Amino acid sequence: MTDGPGAAAARAAGEHAALRRVAELVATGRPHAAVLDAIVVEASELFAVDFAALLRYDPDGSASVVAVHNGPPGLAVGEWAPDVPDGLLQRAFRSRHPTRVDAYTELGGPGVGRMHELGITAGAAAPILVEGRLWGVLAAMVCSGSVVIGLEDQLAEFADLAATAVAAAQAKDELRHIADEQAALRRVAELAAQGADPAHVFAVLAIEAATLLRGAAITVASFDDDGDGDDDGEGEGDGTVNIVARGGDHLADGRGGDAMGDLLAARVRRRGECVRVDHDGSAAGSAASSGEPGPYAAVAVPVAVEDRLWGVITAVSGDGPLPHDVASSLSQFAALAAAAIAIAENRAQLTASRARVVATADETRRRLHRDLHDGAQQRLVQTIITLKVARATAHQGRAADALIDEALFHAERANTELRRLVHGILPASLSQGGLRVGVQSLIDDIDIPVHLHVAATRLAAETETTAYFIIAEALTNVVKHAHASRAHVTVELDGDLLHLDVRDDGLGGGDPTQGTGLRGLSDRVAAAEGTLTIISPVASGTTLHVALPVAGAPAE
Repeated sequence: MTDGPGAAAARAAGEHAALRRVAELVATGRPHAAVLDAIVVEASELFAVDFAALLRYDPDGSASVVAVHNGPPGLAVGEWAPDVPDGLLQRAFRSRHPTRVDAYTELGGPGVGRMHELGITAGAAAPILVEGRLWGVLAAMVCSGSVVIGLEDQLAEFADLAATAVAAAQAKDELRHIADEQAALRRVAELAAQGADPAHVFAVLAIEAATLLRGAAITVASFDDDGDGDDDGEGEGDGTVNIVARGGDHLADGRGGDAMGDLLAARVRRRGECVRVDHDGSAAGSAASSGEPGPYAAVAVPVAVEDRLWGVITAVSGDGPLPHDVASSLSQFAALAAAAIAIAENRAQLTASRARVVATADETRRRLHRDLHDGAQQRLVQTIITLKVARATAHQGRAADALIDEALFHAERANTELRRLVHGILPASLSQGGLRVGVQSLIDDIDIPVHLHVAATRLAAETETTAYFIIAEALTNVVKHAHASRAHVTVELDGDLLHLDVRDDGLGGGDPTQGTGLRGLSDRVAAAEGTLTIISPVASGTTLHVALPVAGAPAE
């Protein structure tokens, strides 16, 4: 049936008036939700349909309601819109052109029963494109009969206005979100940089992330390595997940949301990357091991500390989809969490290292005292006593040659032992001849063959001393623990770095955390602001590589 000229003109005037009213709302900067509500109200009344709705697509083609006027019970803002395989939503999603369905009763497949429950018989829709991307759809639905011819094209003008409103609102929301995100990240970053207790940083982080993501339940959890791992792709990974902080209003059903978080944490642990589950109901069914009903949207990102997977940050929503950029936001919070952990661990390591350095220095002083007392000091005491007896003997007119010889013997032994102690503190060969001569004198006293290559001239005394004792400790480990048949020492200067390599063909399996002299070596390198790399496969020998910064003038 075709309208007469008067009816057509009236309809056109009504369309223009409705469009003008909506355009004025957009132009005056009214809130996003108010503009969308006005669009569906005007479309519903202008085209005399039972109800109109604006729906937003997810990447998989499913859609949620963002505005509705006169909708049937069960179709409200925030709900997931029902559809059939060849219904309006799928047609518009595929074609990106206005479309219509004249009789839902003629369509089959999943979703038809739900359409019958809502009483929908036909409808028309126009896609909403924002910056060239499909954002959503404007739908006009009837619950009896069919839609008028050309309704889908008439909806297109309203869809263009909706696109303008959405683009403007998104720009404002994005600017506001960026500002809020940066402020939240700054607050957490300041705590981490100040060296606050990680537990406090996690608690603040969870609250800030939950506030930023409005309604999401945030969980910060760590992993315990109490399993053997599960990398076959079938299981969800072993080990305990320890919740260390929560933020936001956790889901009312309690267990179901936690089950989804546990599932994603296990997947992150297995894959080592971000995991996302969209709000589609089916995922929740597989996730909620307790059988709790209800769909969940969830995103989990790994927290990695110096290439070690420490834990996970999870965001779970039980009442709607999460923002599309939630993974990016959580990743930035994860980086701050990792920084807080690294700072705390480094501080603990520094404290332990300082304690070990102090203990080593105390033990060295005790050893020197013991060696002096039991060695050179005893010899000198014996020398003094013998000389006194020799003097008394000479005063009596008797021969004292034997006593003098004995005193001389003890004095010479004391002198030898003092030389040995002094050599252990700082060998004369090092201070006089440099690193090459000092290490060579060290090698001369070792029972296994050691090949030495020193491609460096005289360096600052501090650098030479540090390098000497690092090599000395490394070779001591070779002799005491490696059971090696030979070793190689290489010293090379590269710009401002002195590279030391000590290799052996021993047992391997060296681990600084298990002692065997490597911990003290690591402390010495750290004190010199150098780096230590240990390669020690079992039964394949050990290679120590040390890079030391070179500073100061060369020793004379």
